Amino acid sequence: MVRYGPRVGIDHKIRWADLDMVYHWWLKGEPISPATIIPQWQHIQGQAARKKAATIMTRLWNQPFWQDSLNHKVLGQTLAVNRLLGYWGLFITAYPFFYNTVSAIGRLLALSDGFTTRQLYSQIAGIYGDRERVRVGVRMILGSLTEWQVLRREKIGHYVVHSSPLQISDGETLTFVLFATLQALGQDRVALETVSHLPWWFPFKIEMSRWALKDANLIIEPSGGEHLMVGREC
Repeated sequence: MVRYGPRVGIDHKIRWADLDMVYHWWLKGEPISPATIIPQWQHIQGQAARKKAATIMTRLWNQPFWQDSLNHKVLGQTLAVNRLLGYWGLFITAYPFFYNTVSAIGRLLALSDGFTTRQLYSQIAGIYGDRERVRVGVRMILGSLTEWQVLRREKIGHYVVHSSPLQISDGETLTFVLFATLQALGQDRVALETVSHLPWWFPFKIEMSRWALKDANLIIEPSGGEHLMVGREC
């Protein structure tokens, strides 16, 4: 029985080189749209495939949240020092399907050193329904993460983490992690101690500290006992 759920919205493998190409356009303030991207991407076979990839990039880089002057500055600082983290934050805030898929991967990796495509698809189908578009979307994200060297395919249908998690501990990149987290969750506040354990950040080792965030534009306030809540200033 086919069960329908939310729209997938991302069903094309995204190459690292394509992300970098658009990143450099973004740095120069050039317009990012299908009209500007498609003519440059003749390496992608087929007009329909080029259009899909260009639509994904357009949504990724034109998110209203990251156009805010402070958010834009934090994004730029992060991309300059940790491109993977910056791209990751863009994807989890632009695409709920990406966010849910990497969250499921993070939960599976918390239980084992690896996971299978079938295990992952089972979790995602519970949210989006058992349909071919969902299967394609999962395969495309796995393909992207493998190309970005986040995951490594050990054998057909079986994946492990490619390398040790990247440490995130300085104030600028921690601020970006918090901004992206709050936007992805649709919340104004989050418990500081939980951020390091959120499953969708699995490629990173996040060492969250109130002291590292002391110069950030964030509110940190007690929430019973030694617990702290952190959020954006209004």
